[in-house]
Order: sequence, then C-alpha cells, then structure tokens
Amino acid sequence: MSRKILLIRLSSLGDLVILSSVLELLKGNEVYLATYSHFAGLYEHDSRLRGIIKIPKPYGLSDIVRIVKEIRSQDFDYVFDLQRKVLSIILVGLSGATHRAFYDNRRRERLRALRTKQIEEVPVYELYAAPIKKALGIDLPTPCPKLESVPIELELPERYIVVAPGAKHETKVWPYFGEFVQMFREKFPEIEVVAVGGAEDRRFLDGFSGQVVDMVGRTTIPELLRVIEKSKLVVSNDSAPMHIGAAYGVPTIGIFGPTVPELGFRPCNARIIEVKGLGCRPCSLHGSTACPLKHFKCMRDIKPETVLKAAEEMLE
Repeated sequence: MSRKILLIRLSSLGDLVILSSVLELLKGNEVYLATYSHFAGLYEHDSRLRGIIKIPKPYGLSDIVRIVKEIRSQDFDYVFDLQRKVLSIILVGLSGATHRAFYDNRRRERLRALRTKQIEEVPVYELYAAPIKKALGIDLPTPCPKLESVPIELELPERYIVVAPGAKHETKVWPYFGEFVQMFREKFPEIEVVAVGGAEDRRFLDGFSGQVVDMVGRTTIPELLRVIEKSKLVVSNDSAPMHIGAAYGVPTIGIFGPTVPELGFRPCNARIIEVKGLGCRPCSLHGSTACPLKHFKCMRDIKPETVLKAAEEMLE
C-alpha cells in the first residue's frame, strides 16, 4: 500500500546525498522532501520524489507560516524528522500528520567518542532508516545511498578524474592536493583533472589552478552531479563530493583527518585514507578551524604518494 510521506532534512549537501538511501528504501510510496532551497537542485530531477518543499535561508516567521500551511495542505500520512533542529521539530509538530517520528543522531555517543576515541560505528543512512522502518514495518536491508542521473549535458574532457580540495572546516582539508595533482598528471598525462567545490573553496586551488580544469564555484548542484557521475575517479576530503562519488558508484577516495569514518559518515564502497593509531583522533565531529594540538599530523602524515598509489590501483 502506497503511503504519503514527508522527509525533513534541511542540510547539508553531504547529508542530503546520504538521504538517497531512504529514497531507495521507500520506492513505491508517495515521498516528498522538505529542505533548504539552495539544496533542492540535488533532487529536482529525481523520480523517487513526488515533490520538494523549499525552505528559504534565512527564513522568517512568515516563511514558517507559509511552509506549515503547505505541509498541512498535503495531508501527509507520515512525517519523519531526519534533522533534529529547532525548525524541523516545529515543522513536524505543526504538520498535522497522524504518524510522526524523529531520527536518533547519536550525538551523545559521538561527543563521548571525542573523549574516549571509541565508538560503535553505525552508518548515518541506518540512523535515517531506523524510525522509518519501525513506523512502516519495513523488514529489508537498508540500501547504500544512490543518486539518479541528471538529464543535462556539459562539455567535459573525454577522460578525467575529479578532485575536491575544499571542505567547510579548515582541519578537514588535506594540504597536498597540489602535489598530488602534479604527480598524477605526470603519471597519467592522458587523463585530465577536474577540480570542483563551492566558490568558498577557490582559495584551496592556490598553486595548482593552472594544472586542472577549474570548475570550483562554477557549477550548479545538478552540474556538479553530472561532472562527478561521468568521472573515472573522485579524490575528496570528508565532504559532499566524496558522498556524491560513492552514491554514483564512481571509484572514490575519501581522505579523513580530524573526523573518522566510525562517526557514521563512511561512504559505501569507497577507499578511505587516514592515519591510523593517532591518539588524538577524532578531535571533532565536523572539523574545526585549527588543529587543537597544532601538529595536524592527521592530515600532514598522509603523503601524496599514498593517495597516488591508491588512485593508480583504482584506475586499473
């Protein structure tokens, strides 16, 4: 029996990519998504969604009133809060849906892991799926995140890899992307390197912008999806392009520093490169502005030769 379902996940891009796992799980139902307007392009062409409720940012009281009216007018059977922020809780509470549920973000366990350096790994897509499976009586394995192809065409190199040198927080940025690109181009002169990211990531191209096809800050979200989908390999920090690459089944290298995959953000079928055995990891849930111990070994000890070797193996 098809049910009318609203999923609420406001941000961020990587988390919304992970949400695609739930869309796979809910195929056959009438599914809507409420998210911030600037992320709506991620799913605007997705056949698994009946509609997207777009929320402006910043928003005011009049916006909340309008959005609540829109949600109530849809007469949803189920509303699931997969964000657990003040706004999403308000929207669930005023949705008028008979069945409402919230996901457990395991924040307490994750914060404890910053002290103990130990945590039982539970993928975020499993956390998203848990309240949905319980409410709908679904007894199926949770699928890996999976994105649908976007129907747009771009002028792209015939054969290329993608590098994503930026991240929202400074400590999640691997400092050797320039060296890696130079070494990769010497090893594989027939393969282009395309750099992607938001406009705020342009500073991370310093020193090697001339060695890449520079698309940083120059793509919409659907265009970014297309660039990554058609690539031969993705090399990324722990950020959205890593999750996009994995969700398209593109060979993906994820570089983790202050964060660890055990916090739940390990992409399916990606190669993780990290410094094992550092007693200070993880030091943050999402990264920070500077290394608390000022040595930044979690990133500086990942040499470009290590990433190049992984890239060679994955391109074979």
